[in-house]
Amino acid sequence: MQELFRRLLRRPMVFLYLLFATFMVNIMALGVTFYAINVMQRYTSFGVVETLFTLMVGIAIVLLLEHVFQRLQMRLARTISATPDAFVSDAAFDAIINADAQHLDKLETTTKHQAMRHITDVQKAFSARTIISIFDLPFSFLSIGVLYVLEPRAGVFVTIMAVITFVFGIVHQYRVRQPTKELDQLTGSSGVMMGWAVRALEDVRAFNHHQKLMQRWRTLRVRTQQASEKYQQLMESEQNFSQTVNMITMVGTITIAAQGILEGTMSMGMMLGINILATRALSPVIRFSASSDVLAKGRQATLELNQLLRLNRESKVGTRLNNYSGRVAFKDMAFAYPGGAGPLFESLTLELVAGDSLVVTGSNGAGKSTLAKMLMGIYSPIRGHLLIDGVDLRQMDLTWWRSHVMYLPQEPQFVDDTIAENLRVNNPDIDDEGLERIINMVELREFIDHSEAGLQTRIVSQGLHLSLGIRRRLAIARALASRARVTIFDEPTEGLDLTGQKAVYQILSRLSQEGSTMILFTNDPNITRVPNLLLNLDVKPVPELVRRRPAPVPESSKPHTEQAEPKGGEQAAPSVLLESPAVPPVSVASATIPAEGTLSTVPVEAANKGDAS
Repeated sequence: MQELFRRLLRRPMVFLYLLFATFMVNIMALGVTFYAINVMQRYTSFGVVETLFTLMVGIAIVLLLEHVFQRLQMRLARTISATPDAFVSDAAFDAIINADAQHLDKLETTTKHQAMRHITDVQKAFSARTIISIFDLPFSFLSIGVLYVLEPRAGVFVTIMAVITFVFGIVHQYRVRQPTKELDQLTGSSGVMMGWAVRALEDVRAFNHHQKLMQRWRTLRVRTQQASEKYQQLMESEQNFSQTVNMITMVGTITIAAQGILEGTMSMGMMLGINILATRALSPVIRFSASSDVLAKGRQATLELNQLLRLNRESKVGTRLNNYSGRVAFKDMAFAYPGGAGPLFESLTLELVAGDSLVVTGSNGAGKSTLAKMLMGIYSPIRGHLLIDGVDLRQMDLTWWRSHVMYLPQEPQFVDDTIAENLRVNNPDIDDEGLERIINMVELREFIDHSEAGLQTRIVSQGLHLSLGIRRRLAIARALASRARVTIFDEPTEGLDLTGQKAVYQILSRLSQEGSTMILFTNDPNITRVPNLLLNLDVKPVPELVRRRPAPVPESSKPHTEQAEPKGGEQAAPSVLLESPAVPPVSVASATIPAEGTLSTVPVEAANKGDAS
């Protein structure tokens, strides 16, 4: 009810008009009653046929006027909820796509997956019909008051039935609250399981998951069926109660009216009027009681949605740099997941300038993708700072920053739109010629030429129907289309064949030569031979930072995985794929080597100036 009052107070004039329209609808209802009483009082004077004709014509006119006010009432009730419903819908979707990722991850999966259903439940709870049933409720007492005037015994009887119905409706709301919550959660879990089975069809069959999965599905289905039956029993009891109350009210009023006729205190017209008034008085109470199911679902949906709506959003305002130099720095940075055994890393300090290349290595779960997400502003450090040209990323306009990054996520997905629109997402101004060049660079020409409509072919199901290699090439093309100053690639060669790997190596070499600040997350040995910095996240808690000596190879070299043994006693750096002419060669012997597993970081300034061997 609090939410309804908030909605009404946001539109005070509409609230007053709705109150007036509701008043007129109920006055028309009373008018029908009194008109019927007056006409039926005169049937002996005018005859039965004429009386019935007059009654029907008069009631038709009054009902027509009532219908006009009911239409107005419905339009005003829709206006009350139109803006709040749009706000709830937009806010819930905005929370999914813009909420702080670290807080969003803490929510239950069903809460996020069922967001659209919760929106629908809230809209139903505050639909025009529900609002009107609530507005009509007080006017039932007006009809009961008239009954007291016409026949006190009928007034007392209908009052008792109205109170019983109202109390039952309130109790019913509380009774269905827990079953509604339980059924909602089980239905959400069923939806999540079904979605996973569809997406992971290959794994389900290849690893014989079907028996265990079917067993879990049956267990969930039984629990859902039990919860549904309990819920349906409650709803059937409410319907049966309403029908019983209607029947008892009708029989009771007829009995009271018949007794009045026998006593000579009531006419036939009065009997008809009392029956109409009794029905009118009880109908709003019954409709309110019937709305208890919708109101209970709306309340539960509101609680679930509020978990989303309360999440902090990513900042839409912040610093924008007029002339970004390409510098990225970590200052005493640390990160840990809530409830984790320890930090993924801590005391991470280094600086990259334009043209520098950093390769981050580590085993699965070491934190490579987490650090990549931190660089994109998706996650924030628990301590320290991530600086962009000296400005903390938390103070930056993240939309601006992301438009200055060529980003490749580890698991790329796409919007259900054309290939061209997906590639243009961060650079809408790039022309078709520019897209064609990028398509050739990532070796997607054959795929595009064999697609139904070339670049205008639509991607469906977020691209999950495509092979991993094609998705990764499309994601690299999307990154290159942004033409940004910083390159952040997470596992750029994962899932690619030899041709695709070679294309990636050539792209990275070209970006390095163009002076892009490159941060690559990979264990690919052909990329870990990068000239500037190598960060090993497997060393805990302070990652190992090592400088490597550049020894560029021609771009046309083929990808390989074997390394030649170093000659002589000195550890020469292996040949590297990427070339960074701006950085003088650094001897591997001068790299900082940790003692007893504890690493100290190497100042990048020293690497930029060059070390004397």
